[in-house]
Amino acid sequence: MLTLRKYQTNTAAWLQQQRKRARLVGRPFRICLEAPTGSGKRIMMINDLREPRRQLVLCHRTILFNQAIEELKAWNIPHGVIGPGYKPNLIAPVQIGMTQTILKRAARLNLHDFDDVHVDELHAQRGPKYRELLGRLWQEGANLIGWSATPANLEGVVDDVVRVVSVPELIKQGYLRPPRVFDCGHYNEKQLEKLRRDAYGEYLAGDVDQLVKPQLVIGNVLQHYKRLTNGSPFFLFAHSVKASIWWAQTLTGKGVPTAHIDGDDVWMGGKFYKSDSEARKAVFDKMKIGELVGASNRFVLREGVDCPFVGHVVLTAPVGSRVSFVQMCGRARAEGQEYYIVQDHSGSCSNHPPLDDVEPWDWQAAPGLFEKTYIAKMRADTQPEPIVCPKCMGQRFVGDTCPFCGFKYAKRCRFVLQADGNLRLVEGKRYKPQNVTRKPDDQKVWERLYFGAAKNKPNRTFEQIRAYYAYSNDWRWLPRDLPLMPVAEGDWFLGVGSVPMSRLRKAS
Repeated sequence: MLTLRKYQTNTAAWLQQQRKRARLVGRPFRICLEAPTGSGKRIMMINDLREPRRQLVLCHRTILFNQAIEELKAWNIPHGVIGPGYKPNLIAPVQIGMTQTILKRAARLNLHDFDDVHVDELHAQRGPKYRELLGRLWQEGANLIGWSATPANLEGVVDDVVRVVSVPELIKQGYLRPPRVFDCGHYNEKQLEKLRRDAYGEYLAGDVDQLVKPQLVIGNVLQHYKRLTNGSPFFLFAHSVKASIWWAQTLTGKGVPTAHIDGDDVWMGGKFYKSDSEARKAVFDKMKIGELVGASNRFVLREGVDCPFVGHVVLTAPVGSRVSFVQMCGRARAEGQEYYIVQDHSGSCSNHPPLDDVEPWDWQAAPGLFEKTYIAKMRADTQPEPIVCPKCMGQRFVGDTCPFCGFKYAKRCRFVLQADGNLRLVEGKRYKPQNVTRKPDDQKVWERLYFGAAKNKPNRTFEQIRAYYAYSNDWRWLPRDLPLMPVAEGDWFLGVGSVPMSRLRKAS
């Protein structure tokens, strides 16, 4: 018997209302349901798939695809499988398909006879071909229902994002454990700001590889892991596959048995295995019974991994995307424990909203804009910076007393990694305030800068123009509220040629 929580029952009823409304107006809907990791997104989807409708489930990763098939079997839901190695059964009411396979077979499949299309981890199916497929299915008359804990970069894919339940609500109801974040040292802010971002808002792997040297922080990682836990199973997120293998081998050699997992290989017990579902299951099974303590990886364990016994996450490299950050930390469920631990050696927890916050997702913004805007707010002192306890390294946002160890410290501080791998305590705010002053000719100066860039450098962002002026004028920054400046914070990080004048401040 499928037992639903109250918010899951409410979601099922809400979807039924949306279908009725869609039939009345003669137009299918397309929405994304936002539900945090641990909220039971798959249970809600399975409950919907039991209804007598023609439905399609899209998965973009093999691990998610296999999990969905197993759960459909477990609940005795008749289904067909569209994927490599499977014989099609297209008459079944429910079809589960790998998105890549459906893209290849689209010309041979009847994509016009589905009532609903469920998209698992919608935020991750973001390539142009994926979006073209989703658009075609919707235009053919199917309701598009996306599921995601991190709805970002969905402009043009859905018409709305609806929050099913928030992280604080799940913690209050006892379904999730609260996080304890420890800032165990990070890189200099100026170095982090030099890292470029890819098309999805994540730091470029090559840039991170130049900055992060895992051997510099090995003593700290092991030392703080032992200090913070009594051997709780952990996931470690490294900046590259090579670094992940290095971590697994080094930690194993120091008495903390750790496996490595990537898309091709699994390293465990001194041997490499093919990275398939059986090898990964073997790793998780050994972690559950204590034969392994941890699993190291780059990004492959961000999604589709349900290991509720894991209570500890270690971040050793900077994470530029809020999507990646939330997905990584969401792997720790700490079932049966009071809280889960995030051990951050990268400064990532300081550059993203708190994990137990209700900060809304700007699902329409381009990748990277939210993250840049969040840092800009801290620099402008409109967003509070986290405070680090100099005794236990616990991170908090308010008060002069550490909630973890009780130490009282009046000054803001943080630990920054030096080139030799040691940490030094740095007092004061992480982001120094800008020297903003006003002069009578500021408006004329900005007009000259804006129109010059619009004519000659339309891809140059508003923030770059303002920074260049500050660099050329002894670091005096122009105010951010002049006419012809962006109203929305996110527009500051777009090229001047891509922001229409209707979105700029008007002269008073």
